[in-house]
Amino acid sequence: MLQPDLSEFEIPAEEAERRISGQQEQAKRSAHPEKWYLKLPIRQVINQRNPLPPQTRIWLWLLFKTKSGQRSVLFTTEDAEMLGVAHNKMRDLRRLEAKGLIKLTTRGTATVIVTVVIEDESEVAQTETQIDYWLARPNRRVKPG
Repeated sequence: MLQPDLSEFEIPAEEAERRISGQQEQAKRSAHPEKWYLKLPIRQVINQRNPLPPQTRIWLWLLFKTKSGQRSVLFTTEDAEMLGVAHNKMRDLRRLEAKGLIKLTTRGTATVIVTVVIEDESEVAQTETQIDYWLARPNRRVKPG
């Protein structure tokens, strides 16, 4: 039987340790990402039976549709009907605009152009600090009665 020459695939011990430590560092970084994300199936956003308030459904839908604020989109009556907010579409959009989350441009009565407002970096840093604080808190359990 012919034995293959494996000497060209061998790596020095120092190189192997460097690779392993690099992989461990990468695993640490991915275990504690700098930014937190929430994965949510889009069917949960458009499901009218879910417990999310109408403004929240609209906001999540707009984040999805605008690719997290990268572009402006049309928010039509069909979108509002799909989310179950057709009867209060403009009221809910105006409330989101009043909170500073979106900018509206109306085009007639049935169609609205929506631009998602990107947050200021100082606001984002403050919010991330608050999130990190709440995530780092130990679970406080109430003792049963």
